[in-house]
Parts: sequence; structure tokens; C-alpha cells
Amino acid sequence: MGVEMLEARHEAALAALRNAPAGVRDLVEFRLEDACLSPIASATHIFICNTCFPWELNAAVASALSPARAPRLVRVATTIRLPEDSARMVQLRLVKVTSIEVAWSMEGCALYLYERSRGDAPTAPVVIDSAAEQMSQRRVTYARQLVDRPSDFGETAASAERVLLRSSMFAASLAFMSGQQG
Repeated sequence: MGVEMLEARHEAALAALRNAPAGVRDLVEFRLEDACLSPIASATHIFICNTCFPWELNAAVASALSPARAPRLVRVATTIRLPEDSARMVQLRLVKVTSIEVAWSMEGCALYLYERSRGDAPTAPVVIDSAAEQMSQRRVTYARQLVDRPSDFGETAASAERVLLRSSMFAASLAFMSGQQG
């Protein structure tokens, strides 16, 4: 099931589904509704493209993944890290950070992988794979080039500095997560 709150995105999904093979069309359902209210009791794996969500919406989405609402949930993948307290309250534990190719970024996008934690399971460190590390390096390299020559990229110095700051913060968060031992 795919859930979208914006009608234009929902219509785009329906158009793509109409062009999909029959076997895929039989397995997929798209809904135009609030994802925080969607029925997810039978969901085992959930992907959330939350790249542009504000912190409050990410917290609400995490809360909506509670064991009471999603008792069969095993894994969740997001494009932005969920607020740590919100994830912990619904027993989601970040286990891995990787990278995926996306249309909106040449460097790729982080993918945060969560598992439903069990109270008796030992906490393991977060795995930062080589794809995430390489993406982080590509982001920092691009940001440095942007800062050195913002006009070559059609950017202002201030926007280039913001890109460098975000890229550096992402690299630092990966280093921090890889150094944590639970």
C-alpha cells in the first residue's frame, strides 16, 4: 500500500501503476489519505520518504508506527532519521544507514533502516555501510566545490555555505553513530 497526502503525487502514482505489469497492479494499492491514520495492522515493512518532513511530522509518523497500530511490523526505512525519542517510544531501533540513488540529488540520499526492537535483545551499534560513507564523501566534495565557486553552480555564497554545513553535519552524524556502542 502506498499512501500520499498530496493529490498530484497520488495521481502520479496511479498513472505509474496503470503502466505497471498486471502482476504488480494486483499487489499494489495507493491511497490518498493521512499516513498517520492509515490502517497498517498487517504491514511488515514500511518505507517513508520523509526527506521534506518537518521534525514534528517525523515525530507524528514515528508515533503512528506503534506496536498497537502495527503489531506485525518488522522493519522501517526512512530517508531522514526519525526523532530518537519518538522511535524509541514505539520500539524502533536504528540498525543501519546506507545510501540510495534518487532523482533529486546527484550524491544520493541516506536511507535509515529501523527494526522493531525486542526488550530482551542486546543493543548493537548502528552499521554505517560503505554506500553511506561514499555518499557522505561525495556530498562534502560537492559542497566544497560549491563554496569555492558558487556562481559556477548558480548559487549564492550563503546557499553554498548552507550546503557545506548540512554536508558536514551529515558526515559528523555518521561518524558519531558509527562510534556509538549502543
